Amino acid sequence: MKTSQIALRAPAALLLALLAACSAPIPAPVQAPQVKPPAAPPALALPTGVPALPTLAPVLPTAVPPLIAADQRLFDGRVDIGGRSLALTCHGTGEPVALFEEGLLEYVDKTWNSFTPAQMKVTRLCSYFRANASANDLATSNTKSDPVATRRTALDQVEDARAMMKAAGLKPPYILVSNGYGAMIDVLYAAKYPREVAGLILIEPDGPGLYQNMARLAPAKTEEESLWVTLYRAFWENRAQARFVSPSLKADEMIDVPASEALLTGVKTLGELPVVILHRKERGVLAVYPEGRPPEPDYFPRMTAAWRAGIAFYEKLSSKTTVVELDGTFFPEFRPALIDALKKMGATPR
Repeated sequence: MKTSQIALRAPAALLLALLAACSAPIPAPVQAPQVKPPAAPPALALPTGVPALPTLAPVLPTAVPPLIAADQRLFDGRVDIGGRSLALTCHGTGEPVALFEEGLLEYVDKTWNSFTPAQMKVTRLCSYFRANASANDLATSNTKSDPVATRRTALDQVEDARAMMKAAGLKPPYILVSNGYGAMIDVLYAAKYPREVAGLILIEPDGPGLYQNMARLAPAKTEEESLWVTLYRAFWENRAQARFVSPSLKADEMIDVPASEALLTGVKTLGELPVVILHRKERGVLAVYPEGRPPEPDYFPRMTAAWRAGIAFYEKLSSKTTVVELDGTFFPEFRPALIDALKKMGATPR
């Protein structure tokens, strides 16, 4: 055999060997031995005579009842608004709840005391002491609001009142009733939370700039001026800073009055919110304290003009404003007008 024939046969032999290896049967995979799970332990048998344990139902959280129940006719206590408390008093039942806001440096009991529950069975009526209000000086520890150390605005007082009503369980909308400076708080409340206010009743409201305008009516200070002119000027200058100073009494409600008035003038409209303004024809300008009354006859018409300018500001805020002028003294004449205004705003006893 030739050498070339041997060289050709060698690759062929190698190929046949490879084909034979590929056609060999593949051994079956080795299965892992099966391990049986351990048997469950026998049930624990209770001794004879011992009853089986009861099945416990899941414990669900219970709703916290409101601080003031719907049928509760009287509440007189403190309401926690988050770290401090406000003294709140409510009479009667019904909705919308009427919340009374006091004037500057005045006393709730003195102003609203004539509006007794027996005479005003129209809805739930609530009043409270603002932080640093003058009324706190005469209140007991159980009916006193906690003070604040910093000077605040009427908008801060809006948040206080709102938090108090929510914590007390009194739902909006509310009828907000105010006297004097309290109108600033109530208007800012209605402007910021319009859905929470059913209407405003403003009793002789203090308009923006009123206190400063009253102080400017006094002439420049001289050594010859009368004592009453001096007292008048000091009264209104202090009032513009929410202060009252006399030989027998010093009070400071810690209110930033200029900043509050600036916030108030920023309110351009309350839309169609029902607003009722109650005021006397002649005596609305006289201050509670003798020091703030006209020291001389020629002051009276100028004070009246400044006071009426403030009322005009509130008249323009709503397309549904009603102005009621009354004769006579303050509260006896205002009581029936106030009751009528509450009823027209939907106040209904429960």
